[in-house]
Amino acid sequence: MATSKDDSRVSTEKAPARNRQLLDTLEQISRISVPLLIPIVVALIGYFGNEILNSRQGEIEKKKIDLEYVKIAKDVASNVTPDTNILITNWAYRVLFKLSPVSVPDEDVENLSRQRAPLPSSVSPAIVGGTGTSAADWPWLVSIFEDGTFVCNGTVIAPKAVLSAANCVSGEARGKFEVATATDNGPNVRIGRRIPVTKFVVHPTYSEDTARDDIAILEIGTALPPPFITIATEKSADPRIGELTLVAGFDFKSQPASLLQSPIPIANAAICAAMYPSKVMPEGTFCAGLGHGGAVACAHRGAGGPAVLLNSAGRKYQVGIVSLGEDCNSPRAGLGVYTRVSSYADWIQKAVPNLPGEQVTGNKR
Repeated sequence: MATSKDDSRVSTEKAPARNRQLLDTLEQISRISVPLLIPIVVALIGYFGNEILNSRQGEIEKKKIDLEYVKIAKDVASNVTPDTNILITNWAYRVLFKLSPVSVPDEDVENLSRQRAPLPSSVSPAIVGGTGTSAADWPWLVSIFEDGTFVCNGTVIAPKAVLSAANCVSGEARGKFEVATATDNGPNVRIGRRIPVTKFVVHPTYSEDTARDDIAILEIGTALPPPFITIATEKSADPRIGELTLVAGFDFKSQPASLLQSPIPIANAAICAAMYPSKVMPEGTFCAGLGHGGAVACAHRGAGGPAVLLNSAGRKYQVGIVSLGEDCNSPRAGLGVYTRVSSYADWIQKAVPNLPGEQVTGNKR
């Protein structure tokens, strides 16, 4: 007859047997499952990896298509003629602005396309601050420094003459002024030569309070070689409302430095007159930008810079000088006042006799 002591011995002997059986079962499962799991895991990684790669590739392809559409739209917009179908023109402007960084409402796109504003195909629309460009495309654009600090932009109109805004050099105590050329440094720019300013010719009726006659010529001590920017000498060579003028200026706030440009539509002078009471002269200035924001030359860092158009040969000529502008830290900054160069053509030619090059009149646009 078995005793309780014998029963405990039997149960103890069976326990290790059950454990060994469980381990054997798990080992068999692992031998079968691990080889199966490896290809499954690899397949899952491959599947989701391909999905990610395909998605990324899709984005890249879409971007390429977008860029192609922008290129086509720019080419169409830059060749707008009176007989161009309005639907084609409107499509070009709409695609151009929708796929570019600048945000322009449909009604403004409609207005610009109906005005058939010419847009150089080499220029992309830009938001406040502009897009990077090459110093080689603006060889007569220079920067102006006071006591080693960048203050303004200017344009070389003769070997020793730089055109700029009077507000850049006015003041009772002037420091040491220098004009600096620029050279390309990859996608950026760097300062080339620094030339001391020897004389300031500020318009005699310039008013710091009203910004009236905001124009000045800086005489430099060392002659610069051509090319020199040509200027509009007649009102008929000025930009029309809705037409795009191209503005440019140096950005030394970021390092490395860059040269920025942006096409900006000419606006009704009454809009700027309302924004800058007593500071806008219809005869001596013009207004440019979009009232709701989107593109503007920042006067606090771009004053003295040029506003240009293209003549019939595709070369730039200067129609304006950046004078007044809104606070460019505001997202709605969009309107600026420009000194109208043609209004001061006689004064410029008296201050700088025998301007080199052929100046632009209305019949030479």
